[in-house]
Amino acid sequence: MTSPVTNAQRDLLRPVLDDHSPADALAVYYALYHDTNRTAIFLYPEPADAAGTSGFLVRAQTGQDLFRPLVTYRAPSPEVALKLFREGLQAGRPYYFTVPLDLAGQVNKHLRVSDPAIHRVYQLAWEHYQPIINVFVTRVTAPDGLSRYEVRRGDRAYASAGVNWHSPRYAELYVYVDPSVRGRGWGKSVVA
Repeated sequence: MTSPVTNAQRDLLRPVLDDHSPADALAVYYALYHDTNRTAIFLYPEPADAAGTSGFLVRAQTGQDLFRPLVTYRAPSPEVALKLFREGLQAGRPYYFTVPLDLAGQVNKHLRVSDPAIHRVYQLAWEHYQPIINVFVTRVTAPDGLSRYEVRRGDRAYASAGVNWHSPRYAELYVYVDPSVRGRGWGKSVVA
């Protein structure tokens, strides 16, 4: 990977992203908070001019897939997107893109895409949240050092939940419930 990301680079991205918007939450995390040693940022224009930065591409090494870096970007035009792709990506290497739907066309136009999917962003409404407490839920430390909550029988986890990433305002949770125990509320319990 390239040299570590600097705070100065990250500061240039703040006007391009909305850290109050759930739609930008993942891009905000990888652009502004992800481990600097596992993140590369490419700016447009480079170097930033008096007007600042109007586009960027972030390439991040994640624990999700060690061989496919996660990529997100923002570009004011298809020409800028192509410039950022050429600067920040290696030909023939697979990447995991996560971009707003309105930018997906630029990815499809310039890159070979396989297995596209539309992801939904949900925001928890605390006023409606009712945790289900279960005494069988245990806290364990995941390999990344974050907490994970599980319902286990023996050496097998039947339900688990944890955090993939978090910024000061948002986080991405994961929940898994074994099909054999669905409908018992264990997924809600491990999230609680």
